[in-house]
Amino acid sequence: MQTGIRIGFLATMILALCLQLQAQQLSSTKLMLAGRGARTFLIKTAPAPDSLELLAAQELSKYLKQITGHSFAVGKVNLEAAIKLPAIYVGKASPNYRELIAEYDYNIVATDAESLHITGRTPQQTLEAVYIFLEHYADCHFLSPTAEVVPMRAGLVVDKPYRYTPIAYTRTVHSKLFFNNPLYAAKRHVSQQSFPGFVPIAAVHTFHRLIPAATWLQSNPEFYAWVNGRRQPTQLCLSNDTVYNMVLDSVRAWFGRYPEAAVLSVSQDDNTAYCTCPRCAATDAHEGSPAGSMINFVNRIAVNFPNKTISTLAYQYTRRAPKHTRPAKNVLVTLCSIECDRSGPIAEKCTDFERDLKEWKQTGATVKIWDYTTQFTNFLAPFPNLHTLQPNVQLFVENNARWLFEQHSNNPSELFELRSYLLAQLVWNPYASFDSLYRGFTKNYYGKAATFVERYIDTVHAALQENKKFFLFLYGDPSQGFDSWLSAARLKQYGQWFDAAEKAVQADADKLNRVRAARIGVDYALLEYCRRSGGEYSFTNTALVNTVLNRFEQSTSWLQALLINEMGLKTSDYIAAYRRLVANTATTNL
Repeated sequence: MQTGIRIGFLATMILALCLQLQAQQLSSTKLMLAGRGARTFLIKTAPAPDSLELLAAQELSKYLKQITGHSFAVGKVNLEAAIKLPAIYVGKASPNYRELIAEYDYNIVATDAESLHITGRTPQQTLEAVYIFLEHYADCHFLSPTAEVVPMRAGLVVDKPYRYTPIAYTRTVHSKLFFNNPLYAAKRHVSQQSFPGFVPIAAVHTFHRLIPAATWLQSNPEFYAWVNGRRQPTQLCLSNDTVYNMVLDSVRAWFGRYPEAAVLSVSQDDNTAYCTCPRCAATDAHEGSPAGSMINFVNRIAVNFPNKTISTLAYQYTRRAPKHTRPAKNVLVTLCSIECDRSGPIAEKCTDFERDLKEWKQTGATVKIWDYTTQFTNFLAPFPNLHTLQPNVQLFVENNARWLFEQHSNNPSELFELRSYLLAQLVWNPYASFDSLYRGFTKNYYGKAATFVERYIDTVHAALQENKKFFLFLYGDPSQGFDSWLSAARLKQYGQWFDAAEKAVQADADKLNRVRAARIGVDYALLEYCRRSGGEYSFTNTALVNTVLNRFEQSTSWLQALLINEMGLKTSDYIAAYRRLVANTATTNL
């Protein structure tokens, strides 16, 4: 008995010693990559590197050359015997790869004076880790696909490790800056698609695709929602077993067609006319929400695909969680905040949504947040909600949302680059210093004009807050602010600050274009104001209007802001119609 105790104790001590040695091996030491006395480093990849890990090594080599002026060759681990150089191990090339990713997704660790390890849990994350290294240790700034700051440094030192696992494991900012520029998406650590991992034909609002009304309504109206005393093809009847079998067949076929996809949406169409037949209504009454029949139905589908994820919506009429039914483990509940007032944080201005979020948390659901961050009826109008972005993201992650979808305009819109950058940074780290992110971007992106651009942004947000009852809606209009935060006096002041901003960078064409792009919101509001009023700010003041309109046309062309709104009004058509309006004022009428 005593012998067994001693052996067990000895084994425990050996294990503890091994863990201690491993911790010492992975603890960071100060490592000099460039500067006086620095040795030449080889960037090492695995013998057969993934294409993204090879790209990561190549990007690291390229930027280190720009930063230090020295070459950092890329080689494979199996060349180590032939090339006796200190190493920067990228991804799976690291001898400590498994230990590094055991606890954290992203690791930048110097284990001795000759070894730096830059790893991610996946090849994509390894690429992102390279950009993290460049920002964290070399003070690079990746502001947009075409704007970055890469400083020259005489010395480059890794003095402490960087280890991080983001709270949200899927981070999407709905912006062409990321979708059209995969490397920029990697630099900002967000997804390159709206719906990563989804079956492409089944991302959202899929009921009408699963059982098309054009095929089935006439012969089988019972497949569809009972609304106001008759069957209508607005939604499906979720208590109908034939509907269940048909949807199951379609889901199985779609996963078969896209075997690499991990997620498929079985979700309501974009309207609120849901089924109120006796069976559906009874389920919903028992559950206290139409989400009751929805989750019951989706759970029945999900059980057939244990290795896949079935996504559905908690949207409008299904936003409240059911009282009794719990979503299956492989059901992804996408909770949407479309109704909320954007003039303040959700916890202050949209408490019913906060309640719903917390109720879904209590169900144990895997939650995806579908949030909205711009005005869809007027992409180019001022939309002072930047102060709400961080508290909203924090609210989401603190209530177990691990998949964040921030629906920006996708197309260029007001303060497009700044808003895209801030959203990406906040879904990556909800607790970063907002002021540092905001001021850091404006300083590096607008240069000497930053003070004036910030003055406009800070003032328009403060002016909105003066009107405590103002509802900043996704489908609103700038005219709603013409008697307060977008009054003639305020628009005049905003314009003066942008005049000063343009003057400050007039010798720098790139920054001048960026300032004018930031001015688009004020110019659009001014044009809309002139259409609705008299006096100085009227479309009859052709000199003023033509100046603003010409600048607006040039700036939207540079930004490639081709659309005015979600409904598809082209910027070119808006400008042409406005020019006709101005021309008509010069026509003499009888």
